[in-house]
Amino acid sequence: MPDTLAPVQRLRRHRRVSAFVGFFLLHALLPTYASAQALEARSFELSSDPGVVILRMSEPPAGLAVTDVPTLTLYADGRLVVERPAYLKQSGTYEKMLGSAELQALVKSLLDRGLGDFEVPTMRDRKQQLSRERAQAHFSDPTGPGATVSIVSDLGTTRIELALAGYAVGRSASQPLAKTIVWSGVEHDAELYPEVPELRALAEAVAELRSIMSSSDLVQTR
Repeated sequence: MPDTLAPVQRLRRHRRVSAFVGFFLLHALLPTYASAQALEARSFELSSDPGVVILRMSEPPAGLAVTDVPTLTLYADGRLVVERPAYLKQSGTYEKMLGSAELQALVKSLLDRGLGDFEVPTMRDRKQQLSRERAQAHFSDPTGPGATVSIVSDLGTTRIELALAGYAVGRSASQPLAKTIVWSGVEHDAELYPEVPELRALAEAVAELRSIMSSSDLVQTR
């Protein structure tokens, strides 16, 4: 069937389609682009003192009230030490030496997940706000989304300490960073509050560190 549209009409239709495709692609790629820009804007410096601890994570096994907990400690020279208490299988002290590139990649990966910017009070307020909003929505419509309430006990508490000689976001001046993050039920909250990407990113950072703690290339020293 011959095309009976006038050239001007075909041009207008082509422009409308092109505009729609451009709008769709822009909004589809914008979050990725914004995230990439945000990650590229972060820079850091490590201490020149090899004995300085730049990262430490500790968390007790869920359901155990103990003071001696599994701990990962990372030093500025790349030395990584994992301590496993006597009540755990394969207890003892394990070590590994990270090369410069591996050390830089690990720190960058953690910072890319927002570890240097995570603010516990802000995230707790956000979590409480979402809980209130869900409770109000459930009160208005008990059969609607969020009607099921899950109660989880014995949520482990993760403690992360991060210390960098310098840290900067964007064009801000580099400043020393000393941050402590203490959060109970990281994975649980990341799943329960998908509206808070910072919690999901924190859970991913914790998962990465847990993976290192169970790595098969660690060598037992004690």
